[in-house]
Amino acid sequence: MRITPSVSHKHALAIVLTIALLLLALGPISAQQHGGTVTIAEWEREYPVNPHMRGGYGFQPAVSPVLERLISFDATGTPTAVLAIEVPTFDNGGISEDGRTITFNLRPGVKFADGEDFTCDDVKFTIEAVQNPDNIVTTRAGYNLIDSVDCVDDLTAVFNYSQFYSAWMTIPWYVLPEHILGTEPNWNEHEWNNMPLGTGPFYFCESVLGSHYKWCKNEHYWREGLPYLDEIIVLVVPDREAIKARLQAGDYAMAYGLSELDVPEFTDSDTFHLYLEGGARIEELPLVQALEGVPHRILSDINVRRAIEMAIPKQVIVDDILYGIPDVAASHVTGGWGFNPDIAASEYNPELAGQMLDEAGWTDSDGDGVRDKDGIDMSMTLMGSTARYRLLYMQLIQQELGDIGVKIEILTPEPSLRWAPFDEGGLARTAGADIQAWGNSYEIDPTVGLNQFYRCDQVPSNDNPTFWNVTRWCNEDFEAALDLAESSMDFEEKRAALQRAVGIMNEELVTIPLFERVRISVFNSAMVGGFVPEGGPNGWEYPATYAYNWYLPE
Repeated sequence: MRITPSVSHKHALAIVLTIALLLLALGPISAQQHGGTVTIAEWEREYPVNPHMRGGYGFQPAVSPVLERLISFDATGTPTAVLAIEVPTFDNGGISEDGRTITFNLRPGVKFADGEDFTCDDVKFTIEAVQNPDNIVTTRAGYNLIDSVDCVDDLTAVFNYSQFYSAWMTIPWYVLPEHILGTEPNWNEHEWNNMPLGTGPFYFCESVLGSHYKWCKNEHYWREGLPYLDEIIVLVVPDREAIKARLQAGDYAMAYGLSELDVPEFTDSDTFHLYLEGGARIEELPLVQALEGVPHRILSDINVRRAIEMAIPKQVIVDDILYGIPDVAASHVTGGWGFNPDIAASEYNPELAGQMLDEAGWTDSDGDGVRDKDGIDMSMTLMGSTARYRLLYMQLIQQELGDIGVKIEILTPEPSLRWAPFDEGGLARTAGADIQAWGNSYEIDPTVGLNQFYRCDQVPSNDNPTFWNVTRWCNEDFEAALDLAESSMDFEEKRAALQRAVGIMNEELVTIPLFERVRISVFNSAMVGGFVPEGGPNGWEYPATYAYNWYLPE
């Protein structure tokens, strides 16, 4: 059976809440005005913002109105053509019978923000740039299966794969400008990384690290008559409370990256409208398994990992800290093709957790309240951010684990230090903590993300300083399941393989899933309109992806 893209994920309370709030609150839509400036705020931004160079959830919002894809996904998960004029299929001849040749017919008349034509050369360059070993990238998964990209003409790109790659729709994630980035041997120090322009409705026209950046209108944008706005100023405000105060004072038209703790403050407003996006997002605790090939002194024992998970009150975190908005996460992938419905949420049972640690040989031999074994105290570090909701749940975890004799020290380093590359001493990548606390997200097809974060060859190093396997976990069965998912042309076999891969992660407990993440933004409808895309909030994209439709209400 040939692959027919579809969505398989759980019902998301967040999406229902979003749609209800928006439909009830928005009322009549004001007439669009052309021109003007909108100011928005986000709480964290790191550089560079080249998405292939840094990757991850935190960097894509910055380029979402700047760079575009050949294919994206709508709110239902259906693939939609963007820089391609149609989604290649077997029926339209875009996919060869063996699945190894994918032909993209590109959209004519598309220009980059500097007026240069978008052609097949840009698609070919993007693939070869990610493949280039001299370029710093977060992953080459999938790209390493492309033998070549042939430009039949300016508007026809033919991808030649060494084998069928079932996540082909996600490659390239964004198309980059060959005429800018192709002028140097590598892109590692290129100014474009901090001031990108692409084929999207806006481009970076100003950027001040730690302060703000500005998106200016792409006068050459291919959607006729769009965008409406002249510019969007994005202020970086690391204090969410300050963001909310200034949002309510009318200083911002939108705030991106709020948390569930902020929802009650905006639910009864006629002016401020919640924009909540569900999807395959997870708040989790990745556990370091080894250091330089040596098993972790505590966490290498699966029974210890399971005991730690059993001592974490996930439902209490959701109910008491997050107002019951998200669901407890049962597994690492909470939506899309990799969601495994057979995995049940973990049990909260601190008494049994203590017994398991006893059986694993971790006891409080000296009576100081901290378990020990072979002269090693059961003391670990948990690294997260200063986001209030995250601090609250980390403190709760610290208390609960402390009650069973596991000492936890909480670390909240500056983001620039936490997320820096391996060769710059980045704390996440150099195992600067035993446990991380972060949010992660996956596309409908999670293959690329699973490859990026959990394959053996994705461990950060001096040679691969921005790779993401910070747990150092390595599992042959997991990789075999991913290999099958990547190569299968039978959709049900692919989905089963992805679910098996997620099941192996659950069995090994390489990361502790806490709760399903909901991306939360708040818009001031008196200051900006057009922020709800057709079909409703799209969890597979970002709010500013649709900034070409934003306008100043009359």
